[in-house]
Amino acid sequence: MSRNIKSLEGLENWTQLEYLNIDQTNLKRIDQLKGLINLRQLNIQYNPIRTIEALSGLTSLLCLNLSNNKLVGQSLSPLGYMINMTILDLSGNEEISNIDPLRNMKNLIQLDVSYNCIENIEVLQNLENLELLHLYQNLIQTCEPLKYLTKLETLDITSNFIQDFSSLTHHKYFKQYKLANQKEYFSKYQYVD
Repeated sequence: MSRNIKSLEGLENWTQLEYLNIDQTNLKRIDQLKGLINLRQLNIQYNPIRTIEALSGLTSLLCLNLSNNKLVGQSLSPLGYMINMTILDLSGNEEISNIDPLRNMKNLIQLDVSYNCIENIEVLQNLENLELLHLYQNLIQTCEPLKYLTKLETLDITSNFIQDFSSLTHHKYFKQYKLANQKEYFSKYQYVD
């Protein structure tokens, strides 16, 4: 697609569409996606999108990439209706601090909320089907809620403020995990070139 799309006008008529990639198009609004109820996969990464209200009726979505946009926590409420979703990428939005709208997304298998301002991850304990979880570069201080995610195989929680990882010791299924580079620990040291 063109890198300078101003509008998705006409797209609302493509109601049988199942896959759509509109990444890096400089789109600010996605209102025309509202009626695309058969969409299964949607990639809208690297755009200056601030609100996703138009997605609230797209309950057939299984895979959604909203990374590197301008979303904030309050704008995530439409995700609460997407209970069938299995893959969600919200990384790189930088201003997302509240992920409570994800509470009912119990079918999620992969979630990436890296590079945001998330402090509280309590809501994640409800997402018991998660196998892959990326939380790096946030403001997280505890990984306690993650102890309930018994299917978790891949975890990246680097570059946060966590000091105690004991709640993760019971996980038997980890295939890959990254815990190091916690900000508070490394902020005590100065690097000299």
